[in-house]
Amino acid sequence: MLRHMKTFSALAILALSLITVIPAQAQSGMALANWSDIKVGAMFTAGAATNAGSVETGWKTSPAFSFSGGALAIIPLSANIAFDLGVCYASRAVGFHLESSTDVGVDYSLGYLSIEPGFNLGGFTIGLGIGLPMSASATLKNIPAIPGFTTAPPFTITTSDLNMLIEVRVGGSIPLMQSDKNELRLLIDGSYAFSGIIKSASLPTAAMWLSNRGEKGYGDTMNNGPLASLQIGVAYLFDTNPH
Repeated sequence: MLRHMKTFSALAILALSLITVIPAQAQSGMALANWSDIKVGAMFTAGAATNAGSVETGWKTSPAFSFSGGALAIIPLSANIAFDLGVCYASRAVGFHLESSTDVGVDYSLGYLSIEPGFNLGGFTIGLGIGLPMSASATLKNIPAIPGFTTAPPFTITTSDLNMLIEVRVGGSIPLMQSDKNELRLLIDGSYAFSGIIKSASLPTAAMWLSNRGEKGYGDTMNNGPLASLQIGVAYLFDTNPH
C-alpha cells in the first residue's frame, strides 16, 4: 500500500507541475513560435542497474548492464524550460547470489516499453518513467538439488510476472553541437523505481528451493528490487522548423 501511495504522489506532483508551469509560461508572454521549434530524434543511453531494496541475510546483489534506446521529443516552453517526451525500449538486468558463493544464485534480464515525460530546466532534467513489461527471463546459477531429486526445479518468468516499472528520473540534457537543422545532446539519466521487480504472486521458487535444503530463502520484499539505474548517452535531434 505504501508503495502505491508513493507512486500516486509522484504522478500527482508531475501532473500539478504540468498544470502550473505551462500556464505560467503562457502568461509570461511565451511566443507561440516556440511550439513550432519542437525537436525530435533518436536517443541511446547505457550504464548499469542495481537492486536498491532489501537483500536477505546470506545473500548479495550485483549490478548488471542496462540500456535505453528509442525516440525523444523536446518541446520548448520558454528560453530555459522545455517539456521532454521519450518513448524507448528500456533494458534492465540484476543478479542475486549467495554470500558464500557467487556461483549460486539467479540473474534477471528485463525489458520494458518506457514512456518518459519530464521537464528540462536549463539542462537539468526531472520526470517519470512508465515501463510496460515486454520481456523477462531468469537464469539459475548452479542451484543445487534437494536430496532425492536430480535437478533444481524449472524456473521461468514471463512479462505477466513483472510489475509495471514506475520510476522517478533525474539527470541532464546538455547540447554538445548545434546547427539550424539539428543538434547532438549529452544525456545523463538516473532512475529509481517505486515497485518491486516481480509480483508477489509470481515470486520465483528458487529461494524456497534453497530454504528446503536448510539454506536461507527470502520473502516477497527481499531480493526483489526496487531497481535503480544510472546511464549516459546521446540524442541526435532534428528541428521540425529549421530557420
